[in-house]
Amino acid sequence: MRLTEDEDLQVHRPRLATKIDYTAFQTRNSWTNNIRQPLSRASTGVGTLVYSPVMKQVLLVALGGGLGAVARYKLGGFILHRSSDWLFPLGTFLVNVLGCLIAGVLAGLVERQEWFSTDGRLFLFTGVLGGFTTFSAFGLETVYLLRRGETAIALLYAVTSVLFGLATFWIGLSVIPHRQKLS
Repeated sequence: MRLTEDEDLQVHRPRLATKIDYTAFQTRNSWTNNIRQPLSRASTGVGTLVYSPVMKQVLLVALGGGLGAVARYKLGGFILHRSSDWLFPLGTFLVNVLGCLIAGVLAGLVERQEWFSTDGRLFLFTGVLGGFTTFSAFGLETVYLLRRGETAIALLYAVTSVLFGLATFWIGLSVIPHRQKLS
């Protein structure tokens, strides 16, 4: 995925803060009669709230990560209750494989169809998928299997996770056709 120069600047270099009127954000505290002020003000004037594109990006990642983590928790729990007698960590395996498939489809939409803004990509890839799939759980469960002496299961789990993850990413990427350019 290549970013245009404008997108690259938007993602990697914060723009100058934009001034926003914050009078609608003021509230009166009935106990102390103090007016709550915004966390930061522009140094050039009263009544302005500094809006930071970097803060927007952090919030997008946080919101997406929260959604992805909840989805992972719910799906992992659903699978665990149906495979609790298995030695193979099926929940994490399926979450990682599904996450790779979704990442492949989304990458195909970005690369071949030019879908999603920079903020949309940040929300989906870094946020949602970052919260949904994690190989840290993969590493933890593989080491746990090895420590329990389940070497064959650990090896099967590691190899199939990587192979199925790569294969489903490739499938997800390949199902998206190239965008037709108008001449």
